[in-house]
This record gives sequence, structure tokens and C-alpha cells, in this order.
Amino acid sequence: MSSGNINANYGYMGASTYLYWTLGWPYSTGSNSWDKLVVKINGGVTCCSAFSNLAYLTDTSGVTYTALWVNTNANISVYIQATKSSGTTTTFRINNVVNPNPVSYATYQQGLSVTFLWYSVYKTYNKYSLAQPDYSTYSLNSDFVLAGVGLVGGSNGIIYNSHQYYPLTY
Repeated sequence: MSSGNINANYGYMGASTYLYWTLGWPYSTGSNSWDKLVVKINGGVTCCSAFSNLAYLTDTSGVTYTALWVNTNANISVYIQATKSSGTTTTFRINNVVNPNPVSYATYQQGLSVTFLWYSVYKTYNKYSLAQPDYSTYSLNSDFVLAGVGLVGGSNGIIYNSHQYYPLTY
């Protein structure tokens, strides 16, 4: 059992983005039929849109993992493992998730976990339970930015003399 943190790729709210996670490959693997990688996403990015692209998992070594089974309702995918040596630095990219909009806050915060399970010869060999990034990680990026800090200035002066001693709220 190990743990770590999934990180978010920034983007505009509502735009396609991805999650990524860098690790040392837990043990030497092959791509035999009994070597599997299972990914389960709970809450977080899966709350904000229909997440139908679990079939698309890549890493920085240029490997696209072949999906054997995908359940988009449960957000679980099973992949054939890549052939890698123990300790190989690998960054997973969970593609085509959606950067949440402000209205998604309450549902986004539920769960916030990702579980990676490595199977070897049909037995669980290693498990990583990871925390998805908090909603605030995404909320810092928006379609617009307010530049500068200013004060509301006065108007162009007093037009009606009768108002100068009796401030009025408009």
C-alpha cells in the first residue's frame, strides 16, 4: 500500500484537461494476460461531466494502455500492463477530464480519490490510493481575470448645489 497525490493540469473552467501522477513503477512487469492495471476514480472530476474516456490512459514513456474493460458508471477501467522495470519513473495521464465550473463545487468535493491496483498472476501485487486535487486547484483558472486593484472614484463633481451638504445614496 502506498499513497501520493494526483495533480491537475490547469485549464479554463469547463474545458477539457487531465490529471497526472508521477511514480516509480512498483515492480518489474510484463504484458502477459495475467498482468493487469485497474484504475478506479471516485468523485472529483467524475462529478462534473459524463466521464466516458477512461479507455484513454497514457504515460510519459509514450505508452497508451490498452483497455480491456471499462465501466463508465462505476468509473473503473482495467488495462493490460506495460512492460516496465521496477523503479522506472512514470507519469500517468488520465485524459479528457473536465475542469469544473463553479456550480460543481459541492459534488466535486465528494470522494476525491483515485485507486491504482497492479495485478500479477491474477493476484493484487500493489495498490496506490491517491487524493484528487481539491476544487480550489481548478478554481484559480477562469475565462477572465480582473487586473489591478482600484478604488471607486468620485463623480465629475457636484452638479446641483443643494446636494453638496446632504449626501445622497443612489
